[in-house]
Amino acid sequence: NLSFDQRTPSLVAELARSAGGRTTASYPDSSWPSLAVPGTLDPPPKGGPASAWYRLHFKVPVDWLNGGEILKFGALGYLGDVWLNGQYLGYHEGARTPFAFDVARYLGFGSDNVLAIHVSSPPPGVRDDIVPWGLIDWWNYGGLTQPVWLEETPAVAIARADGTPHLGGGDGSLVAGDRSWVGAQPSTLAALPRAGGPRTARTSRARR
Repeated sequence: NLSFDQRTPSLVAELARSAGGRTTASYPDSSWPSLAVPGTLDPPPKGGPASAWYRLHFKVPVDWLNGGEILKFGALGYLGDVWLNGQYLGYHEGARTPFAFDVARYLGFGSDNVLAIHVSSPPPGVRDDIVPWGLIDWWNYGGLTQPVWLEETPAVAIARADGTPHLGGGDGSLVAGDRSWVGAQPSTLAALPRAGGPRTARTSRARR
């Protein structure tokens, strides 16, 4: 199955070809319906398609140019491939865990940017290599089920923090990212506003 194979360069090229232009910034998406994010492709009780495309147009302030920009996903179900301005960022499998991409080199500052995401959500029982596999007593929501946001960070910032508790103590570690090679100066941590309820992205619900 193409959707669940390891992302080799040849497979990434095949994914882009099979997208029919949906990964590119110029693809015409004005006729696509809008879907709230966070949200789901398959609301109960009837459900919905096993896969779909999301596209979102957005602008990044010019004064973010000297920082680091991280695209963050709260979660998606079940497998997603992500492109920004036609550049493949990567993929994630698993419906309950967050993930992120460093996107500074791919952004246009002060101009239109296009985020394209393909999400696959196989119905329970059709595959034996995913979670959940078969019978479940809850609704298996598919799509962008948690928020997606762009975060500006200082040029040198903490990328990850891990902690392991023990009786009477604990262990911890920090991983820092250094983007000072772009000549950036430390800036204030910020995030794209989420006021006013869920954001909406255009989505094509055609099955693959």
